[in-house]
Amino acid sequence: MLFFVLVMFNETSSVDASFYETLLVDDTMTSLDLRGKNISDNGALSLSAALKLNDTLTSLDLSENNIGDAGASAISEALDVNNTLTTLNMSKNNIGDTGVHNLSMSLRVNDVLTKLDLSGNDIGDAGASAISEALDVNNTLTTLNMSKNNIGDTGVHNLAMGLQVNDVLTVLDLSENNFGDSGASSVSESLIFNTTLTTLHMSKNNIGDNGASSLCQALNVNTTLAHLDVSGSNISDFVLSTLSEALKANATKRQIGKLRT
Repeated sequence: MLFFVLVMFNETSSVDASFYETLLVDDTMTSLDLRGKNISDNGALSLSAALKLNDTLTSLDLSENNIGDAGASAISEALDVNNTLTTLNMSKNNIGDTGVHNLSMSLRVNDVLTKLDLSGNDIGDAGASAISEALDVNNTLTTLNMSKNNIGDTGVHNLAMGLQVNDVLTVLDLSENNFGDSGASSVSESLIFNTTLTTLHMSKNNIGDNGASSLCQALNVNTTLAHLDVSGSNISDFVLSTLSEALKANATKRQIGKLRT
């Protein structure tokens, strides 16, 4: 069984090419953890071929595998046709804007993936903008982690445009990127229109009082956001306190809304 193959791997061993063929015949495995197995782009190509035919796997962890744009593009091709995978972790790889662009193209047609982790890669503004275009039409993705990349104000602005029309995403992590007040203000504008996002992480960026004040104004309108993390920013204590009060008021509005319904 596949389970016994998996436990034979140690933390640094690579995956033999014949292993991927097992995915074609095993009809019981639903979760596969391949983090830190030195898969690289070549392994991702083999894995993609298997995923195109596998119809049981629901969760796949490919983190810490030195996968670059070519490997990410190969996985995206599998997402075009795979109809069972709901959770995909590709964090801590070497995926750049080109790979993310191809992944975003798949997100436009894939209708089963609900959780995608792209944290700790090399994604910039172009990659974030591509994901935004996918958010315009995707109707299944509920959790997106793009923390620890290199997304600046322009990329966040475009992501925010996608959030304005997206009606399924509930958790978004943009912490430890490279945006400031302008990006935070763009997100604030999206929160005025977005009605599904409940958790937003934007910690350890360059957000100051102006960006935080924009968030406060958005929370006067938004009634769905429940968790907001802007820790490790450049926000003064006074504005941070104001933002905290706005978030608490938002919770009160949600409770009133429930009573009315």
